[in-house]
Amino acid sequence: MGISPTNCLQWPRGDKGAVKGQTMSDWNPERVRALRAALGESQREFARHFRVTVDSVRTWEQGKGLPGGPSTVILDLLQERIAVQAHEG
Repeated sequence: MGISPTNCLQWPRGDKGAVKGQTMSDWNPERVRALRAALGESQREFARHFRVTVDSVRTWEQGKGLPGGPSTVILDLLQERIAVQAHEG
């Protein structure tokens, strides 16, 4: 059993998923794409925030893999920044 956008929404953040050694993320493909769009960034620009390849960002956005570890922290911080800017603007 693999990780899919559907089953990642069913598990709370930090719980171990069906794939041994992987932690479930509350970041699904739609949420990653929406954040990147809100920032107005290309996949290449977005990848620089995480020091990952464009292929990694593409993988996240296509649901073939999920961001984990430090990337989820950065995603959370970027989303908070967008929310603060929206509130102030």
